[in-house]
Amino acid sequence: DAHEVALREGHLVIGAAVAREVFGNALTALMVYYPQRHTLLLAHVSDEAFKSMHKAEQGLLKVRNKRGDLAISIQAILVDHQIDDTDRSLPFDAPPGSRLLKVHL
Repeated sequence: DAHEVALREGHLVIGAAVAREVFGNALTALMVYYPQRHTLLLAHVSDEAFKSMHKAEQGLLKVRNKRGDLAISIQAILVDHQIDDTDRSLPFDAPPGSRLLKVHL
């Protein structure tokens, strides 16, 4: 679904509509996981404020299909924080215009 975020085989799969809103044409994202909130934050790679506020790592966004769904590996986060790695849809928030994706793991 173009309006979905899901966990698939250790990757965060971001539906095309959400991906376009947050990342535009970028193929790199900034991401940080906050274990106390079970929250993964992802932002557009050019977001300097995000970069300075969070100890963010860069991750590669890979195009999954012709529709434009994107995937980014979060296997290290799943292992490091002992998060259930079962494939599933994930609750998320992507406020319009914010170029920010907040995912609950």
